[in-house]
Amino acid sequence: MPTESGSVGLAHDYLLVMRGAERTFAQIAKCWPQAPIYTLLYDADAVDEGFAGRDVQASGLQRLGRRQGSFRYLLPFFPRA
Repeated sequence: MPTESGSVGLAHDYLLVMRGAERTFAQIAKCWPQAPIYTLLYDADAVDEGFAGRDVQASGLQRLGRRQGSFRYLLPFFPRA
């Protein structure tokens, strides 16, 4: 997704665990090492191996402190976030 500066920005629904989709996204992100990453929820400790040192920007939902086991309670809020 292009940003205001015309560079690349990457988006993923949520980054709370390192499973198949997140591992694939981490490999895609390596193609654009300077690109910011946008996501609804982010757990740096859980996905550090794939996104360490990256500019990861989470939505306002991040303040609610949800983790992998409880983020689904926030699904009604995803469209606005």
